[in-house]
Amino acid sequence: MHLPHKAMHMMHTRGTVLLEADLRYLIQISTCHSLASAAEELGVSQSTLSRAVQRLELRFSTALLERTARGVQLTDAGSRLVARLRLADRHLQEAQAEMSDLAKARKGLVRVAVGHTVSSPVTRALVPRLQMERPATRLQLDAWFNDQIFSRLQNGEYDFAVCVIPRDLSQELVARPLLQDRLLPVVRQGHPLTLKPKLAVKDLVLYPWVGANRHVLSGAALDELFIQSGFSGPLRALESNSFEVTIDALKSSDCVAFAPDWMVDQQIGIGQGLTSIFIRDFSHPREIGIIQRSGTYLSPLASRAQELVTTALEVLNTKRSASAP
Repeated sequence: MHLPHKAMHMMHTRGTVLLEADLRYLIQISTCHSLASAAEELGVSQSTLSRAVQRLELRFSTALLERTARGVQLTDAGSRLVARLRLADRHLQEAQAEMSDLAKARKGLVRVAVGHTVSSPVTRALVPRLQMERPATRLQLDAWFNDQIFSRLQNGEYDFAVCVIPRDLSQELVARPLLQDRLLPVVRQGHPLTLKPKLAVKDLVLYPWVGANRHVLSGAALDELFIQSGFSGPLRALESNSFEVTIDALKSSDCVAFAPDWMVDQQIGIGQGLTSIFIRDFSHPREIGIIQRSGTYLSPLASRAQELVTTALEVLNTKRSASAP
């Protein structure tokens, strides 16, 4: 028996829609870890979700969910499937963004994540230059610590990031180095440490520190330097996730902080009024650059933003190299 072409087309369309719904249900279940919670979020019955999972397991010939004392969780096959679905969804969103950019020409949103210590030159590179060139541009510029940046970047929350490039960068991300700098102890101008003719690590222990805690990349690097010099970590009088708060506290006290050499040497932005403390082998070298998802689409606006940031950091790197002791 041969079905009419129209009937076959309707069956194929219904099957495609049903599969898309089933896959969407599976993603929600993986997020909620509960059929009841997922059903409530989706506005469907638990039996609807159960049938959807059964159809998927039949289609892929493998178990996708398993029940636990805490609810349900994905099997290894289920985790792999959901990961592929999320990746496909991200690519679809990027394709939609690309088509939207083509239709709107210069209009759009540029989303940039930036490391705390490099936020000043990145901001100066983009504001107001990007808005002057593209008046309809909306710029989202958020400062984070490195560990907060990468997960958000991989999830598609940002077009690209400007931050410290880690040694163990995920294969999903690609980096372009632009600036080599180092973190040094810094104090306010006129601090007692600036009056001593010769300094050693033991002098740094005498003063309280302000800045990131030891769970952050720069905080861990600072602790390691003290340990290598035979001392325990520094006494942290203030821990903050804001670099601006750290510098403000530094300028109004005898505390010490860890900051980029170029910011202090060139008196850039909040670096004005600070002095670097040079002690042999007591610094943390870093490589800063642009990081983005591998193979991702960049809108013309995001590409232009990258060009502006690239130029600014390359100029800064040249000036730093010329003035480095």
